[in-house]
Amino acid sequence: MASRTPCQFFEVKCTHDVQLDIKVIIQDSRRSPSACWPDKLDVAEPPRPDPISPLLPCVMPRKLSDEKIEAYLDDHPSWAILSTIDQDGFPHTVPLGYFRLGRDIIMGVRDGTRKVANAERNPNVSILLEDGSSMADIRGVLFQGHARIVREPRETLQLAIEGARARGVPETEWPTAPRPGATYIRMTPVRTVSWDYATSTPDQA
Repeated sequence: MASRTPCQFFEVKCTHDVQLDIKVIIQDSRRSPSACWPDKLDVAEPPRPDPISPLLPCVMPRKLSDEKIEAYLDDHPSWAILSTIDQDGFPHTVPLGYFRLGRDIIMGVRDGTRKVANAERNPNVSILLEDGSSMADIRGVLFQGHARIVREPRETLQLAIEGARARGVPETEWPTAPRPGATYIRMTPVRTVSWDYATSTPDQA
């Protein structure tokens, strides 16, 4: 008849703010658990975490009015983020200079670039503007709309003049002839989303 394996004791040390000495008992499965298991382990209870603080109320940004959106476009440092859709379905996102012409947003580009090819293949694009450094002053606008590539010399000249006007260039320095190879993306918004945390209020819902 095989002899029974006696209980074996191992000392395990772990650190959790305080050092714990735990006696771990490994016993033969044929022995009764009560034959080896002590009545009480000498284990220090680890410190309990502090109670969770109540959640702060959500801060909901206000929307910008149409007039404020136009003013924001005109006052912004003339950079916006254009997103087009690549042939493989992934977004292609680049920063570009822009100016506003009525409701439309105009961006000068180099012809033959990926963004131009994307906009010709799929005119659904988005343009994002945002500024601020914290939740206390972030504001921005997202435009979703349809893009059109402008290459016709007479129209590119007119857009060049409007761009010079928007930048405050003296009229005597406005262009008088179309620039060779000039190309523009002209985007007409169909949906606008805006946010302004500077005038936001806590959500009471």
